[in-house]
Amino acid sequence: MNKKNLYKIFIVSLPFLAIIFANLAVAAHLKNFCLIKLLYHHECWGCGLTRAFVAFFQGDFIKAYNYNHLIVIIIPLLFVIWFVYLRKAFLIDENK
Repeated sequence: MNKKNLYKIFIVSLPFLAIIFANLAVAAHLKNFCLIKLLYHHECWGCGLTRAFVAFFQGDFIKAYNYNHLIVIIIPLLFVIWFVYLRKAFLIDENK
């Protein structure tokens, strides 16, 4: 396998890897690793995003929204970024 094919496989599997790692982090109860929360005892804008991400992909949208309201912006943004990388990875071969 060459590097281009490995890159394509990685890009296609990226959302699945993200979901797996987020589920593992939540299952391991790694909730309190926010540096801002540890230092200042206040939640930052990112607090709860991992749990919200997992709840969203488990279909519990209200729970995801309650964990962090920014999930409604982050999920579509991640899909747009992923689509751009997918398009770029597969258009490279078409142009050659």
